[in-house]
Amino acid sequence: MKKILFLLIFLLYSTSIFADQLNVTIEITEVLPNQGKIIMAIFNSKSSYKKKIPYKSITIDSTSATLLIDETLPSGEYVISMFQDKNGNGKLDTYFFGIPKEPIGLTNYFKKGIPGPYKKLKVEINEDNMVIKIKMIHFGGK
Repeated sequence: MKKILFLLIFLLYSTSIFADQLNVTIEITEVLPNQGKIIMAIFNSKSSYKKKIPYKSITIDSTSATLLIDETLPSGEYVISMFQDKNGNGKLDTYFFGIPKEPIGLTNYFKKGIPGPYKKLKVEINEDNMVIKIKMIHFGGK
């Protein structure tokens, strides 16, 4: 009887730990196929975004113009940031004034001025099977 009770308590506890884990698909468009990797950072707070300490980092091969990335994340607010590392040096290359030479993508950024703060860029992940669409932006042309 004690074993059954322990098993029930364990199952209840373990399902509560994973209850707020949501499946999310990140759809990335305007990728330059087969030109380096996409380096993605997922930030889950204003301070982590400001300090550039991601909650999760992902590297993806740029195999096609549209990429679908499946992730499991706890419900909450996130900023997803990425760039296409065309030359494979592991960092975003920029022009003199900080304008990116390589394609970039950000949640809620559509190439109008400076991207802005966490508050402007964040997305709320609050339901299972959400699709977050991010279009890669090419400042220096393709």
